[in-house]
Amino acid sequence: MLFTKSSVDCYSIRPEENERHRCLWALVYVDSNTWTLSASSDCGDYSYRWGYEDGRTFKQFLTTLDKSYFLSKISDRTEIDEKESIIRMKEFCINMYRKGSINKQEAREQFDHIKDIENGYYDDDFEHAVYENLDYDDYNDLVVHKYPVGAIAFYEVIFKELQKILKDEINQGSEVV
Repeated sequence: MLFTKSSVDCYSIRPEENERHRCLWALVYVDSNTWTLSASSDCGDYSYRWGYEDGRTFKQFLTTLDKSYFLSKISDRTEIDEKESIIRMKEFCINMYRKGSINKQEAREQFDHIKDIENGYYDDDFEHAVYENLDYDDYNDLVVHKYPVGAIAFYEVIFKELQKILKDEINQGSEVV
């Protein structure tokens, strides 16, 4: 059996008391040997392990990550964006009418169904309402998913602060590799 032990830097991050945020605390663990970031916070627990990269350290790498890329690594798009989904459904209906796939009356019926969904007139969940009310087999094409609020808050509040801390460490030469 192979056994390896590595040291991990732990960052305890708490916004200032006068700052109001969704995330109030986080413990973020940065393992520079395995290129692993893991975190426990009041807005969720997240972790990801990246592949090694030559030419820079893991901490240097972490300072370059943008919101879109970072979220794609720590989370999935599990929440439905109802507003964007409604826009997509309306555009789809208009395009179907313009192509001649549906007539004016069918388009009006579809728009009425969309309005009902938009106004919350459905028994089950949003996706089921789309499936039940729209005459389109690939209804999932019309439902827009987004990242959970907790994951977005973690990036905006905690990870951006971690990036500042890591940049300071790197600039001061105190980064432990």
